[in-house]
Amino acid sequence: MPDHAELFIGGTWQPPAGGSLGGTPPAAKLGRPDDPPGNRLRSNSLRVSMSSISMRTEAEQLRWLVDRAEITDLLTRFAQAADDRDFTTLAACFAADGVIVAPFRHNHIKQDEIATAVEEILEPFEVTQHFVGRFIIDIDGDQATARHTVIATHVPRTAESGRHADIGGTYYTSFRRLAEGWRLTSLDLRFAFSDGIPFAPGGTTD
Repeated sequence: MPDHAELFIGGTWQPPAGGSLGGTPPAAKLGRPDDPPGNRLRSNSLRVSMSSISMRTEAEQLRWLVDRAEITDLLTRFAQAADDRDFTTLAACFAADGVIVAPFRHNHIKQDEIATAVEEILEPFEVTQHFVGRFIIDIDGDQATARHTVIATHVPRTAESGRHADIGGTYYTSFRRLAEGWRLTSLDLRFAFSDGIPFAPGGTTD
């Protein structure tokens, strides 16, 4: 009897007999179940692993799903707060010892400096839009780490909306569970590309 399940994207998912998801599953297969092997895409970057939830009790699975949703919401709230210029909410996403590591700063931005520092960084731009996604989250009790992608557009003047500085990269983050919920302990932005007019954030002289 198989002790795993295979996920077929564009096909039909069939759990093992008895409905159990026990055991350690193999890499997921991408394509239809009846596709020739050569037509299925297999790569490390496209593997879908259920091992993080398959070997837990139902209560542990639920806790894992809730934690993952809360961390994803926290990261989305951080990005939205930046675009809304709500720097108090943005800073509240961090624990008291949390820091931001930015490639255009000479030092880490501590939690009690975050609201002012991010306001200074975004001051040259009338409008920004941060698109975040591809969240990969690892949870270990009351600690967690994650990485996710970001593409951000920075518009200096809305009257000239065709002129904007675009950057893309990856956020590497860590978290701690507090009484009030998950909070960031570090957020490290690493650039992958830039496009459009030069990205010239404010408040980068310290």
